[in-house]
Order: sequence, then C-alpha cells, then structure tokens
Amino acid sequence: MRITSDPDFKVKRLQRLAQDYNTKLITEFPDVNFASGGNLFLGKHYCKSNRIFLSLNPGGKPDDFKTNLEQWNFWDCPNSGYAFWANCRFFVKAAEGLHDWIGLVTAAFCSPWRTLDGKKLQRLNTETNGELFRHSGELVRRLIEDHKEVTTEFRPTLIVAGRESLYRLSSPAFLHFNWNNHQKFHNGATGTYQWAKIEWDRLVIYQVPHFSRANSHGRLKECAEWLARDLEL
Repeated sequence: MRITSDPDFKVKRLQRLAQDYNTKLITEFPDVNFASGGNLFLGKHYCKSNRIFLSLNPGGKPDDFKTNLEQWNFWDCPNSGYAFWANCRFFVKAAEGLHDWIGLVTAAFCSPWRTLDGKKLQRLNTETNGELFRHSGELVRRLIEDHKEVTTEFRPTLIVAGRESLYRLSSPAFLHFNWNNHQKFHNGATGTYQWAKIEWDRLVIYQVPHFSRANSHGRLKECAEWLARDLEL
C-alpha cells in the first residue's frame, strides 16, 4: 500500500480545524451550552490505512473538547462500563480476520461535539442555526479526502455504526447523497439490526448496527461474518 502524504501533518491539520470550529461556535453562540465538550477521535491511528470507522458523536460524561488521538482503539479498551464498547469488542472478534483488519482504521465521529443522544445532538444543531452540522460535515469531508490520498490502489472504506450515523453522513451538511440510490446490499432489517453496503464517489461504506443498542450477540456475529466475507478477509 503506497502512502502518498504525511499522516502527522494531516492529523495536526484536522485537529487545528476542529479546535478552530469549537472556538468559533462558543464565540458565536454564547447562550448555547457547550459544557459537555467533545472528542474528535475514538482510536489511536490517523491515515495509517485507507480505512475509517465513524460513529455518530461522543456520549459519556462531560469533558473538555479533545482532539488528541487515543492510546488504544476503543474496542481494545479495558473499560467494560459502556455497552457500545463491550458490544463492539465482541463484534470485531466475532469473525476471523476482522479484528486485525480494523486495527489500523482511523476511528472518529460524524460530529465531535458531545451529547447524551441523537435528539440532543439535533437540538444542539438547531440552537446553532445549523452551524454545528455544517462544521461537522467539513471535518468529515476533510478526513475522507485525507484518506483518499493514502493509496491510489483502493477506494477508502468507511465502517459506519448505526442507521442514524449513515443518515447523517449522507445528509446535505455532510456528503449530500441518496444512499438508497447507491445501495449494493441491505439485509432487509429496518431497526437496530439493519446493515448495508453502499458504493458512492470512490467510497465503500458499510453501515453496521449501533453498538449501544445492539445487544444480540447472534445478530452481531451474523453481521461481522457478512462484513468479513465482503472484505474478503
């Protein structure tokens, strides 16, 4: 795999952009509560491969707005107090080769600003007149462009956790495409256990269950094995 540009430069550029947007939002909307902070990354790599993992946004306890890479990929974190992490840990180990493949992904969020759930994320966007999602979309597009430069041999692959993450990713403020029109596979489910494959604009996107709600190990194993087969692991 041929690396075409410097990953250290890229990650610092994205970190500066995220910090600038956070400062801009706090300055422009002094009456909006950003006390929960946020987190840009879920994992320890940036542009070590052309693979990306995206979840909707950080939950958890209020904290500073962080842009540093983590010390570990979150599915290898020993903290078992969150269902998302525990279920994702099961998922990546449920199919042969998947844990090793996913080990080099850039793990991040569709929106780095922290809220308790998707409804509160939507409310925060409304309170900022849509600027929250506009800046989030710009960060995601920069991240994807960085990964398109990693290799000229393969298209970037996105693993997207949850239907809402896929819907947000395809919305006008982000990538702005109709994912149904580019769907290559859908398992037929319409809820927590929907999973799908989409090919669009030099990207391969796999939507898998959101691990906070997907507690059935049987369904998670089924999805993991499908994903591993399609990735030809």
